[in-house]
Amino acid sequence: MNLLGPFIISERTNSAENHLTANTNSLDIIDLLDLQGAYGSAESLNYLGYSYLQGSGRIKRDFAKSKELFMKSLALHPDDVYANYYLGLMAMLGLGEAVDIPTAVLYFEKSAKSPEALNALGVIYQSAPDTFEKDATILRPYGKIRKDAKKSKKFFDQASELGNYNSRYNLG
Repeated sequence: MNLLGPFIISERTNSAENHLTANTNSLDIIDLLDLQGAYGSAESLNYLGYSYLQGSGRIKRDFAKSKELFMKSLALHPDDVYANYYLGLMAMLGLGEAVDIPTAVLYFEKSAKSPEALNALGVIYQSAPDTFEKDATILRPYGKIRKDAKKSKKFFDQASELGNYNSRYNLG
């Protein structure tokens, strides 16, 4: 399974582009979202972090800024499902940093209520190197995580029960 394939990322790609460019100055909206985040709105920080992650409208893609906003969201609400999911996705895909699968697993486990996070965990355990792999370049991003068909199937089943179609595809 290709980690960069379309069956990891959520089928709910709520693009912020329409909202940030619709008959208004996008910088005003960006400032408003940032201000709401400063006053404790994790949703605003997540929305803005997602916008920087995707690069939408006049917002240029900036993985470092996106990660900073998601981390601020987690400082407000450590169990925030969306911030944990997107930080896990960034660690898994190496967006703005080196690929770090163990860190991705930690974030995905914190957002285990999300069917997308459960699907991503299934992908990780399905695509991880097996126990007989000796090549250090393959093993390094995965740390001690190894291929586990039972865990993979369990995560795909849980995500499927929550309505994630990508996990149904990944189950075969």
